Amino acid sequence: MVKTLKALASPIRLRIIALCSQRPHTGRELRSLLGISKPLLIMHIKKLIGVKLLRATIEVDEKRGIIIKHYSAEKIDIKLDNKQLTSILEAQDNN
Repeated sequence: MVKTLKALASPIRLRIIALCSQRPHTGRELRSLLGISKPLLIMHIKKLIGVKLLRATIEVDEKRGIIIKHYSAEKIDIKLDNKQLTSILEAQDNN
């Protein structure tokens, strides 16, 4: 849960999720819309996929001989109860 909340704490990652919730986007489209570099986008995408907020599907364009990844947002349903909030506070205290 903490990793998911940390992933959502980035404005760039929130924008990626917002864009990909409207329709799937390629990395090139996301870089253009966000105005960020490829390495920075890859870092953010890996974090979002790692916490299952984003998924990638692969398309093969045989005419051009390339593989295209499309990123889509997963459904986000976060509920926090008192026990989870306490564990977040305890994790914060340990850092």
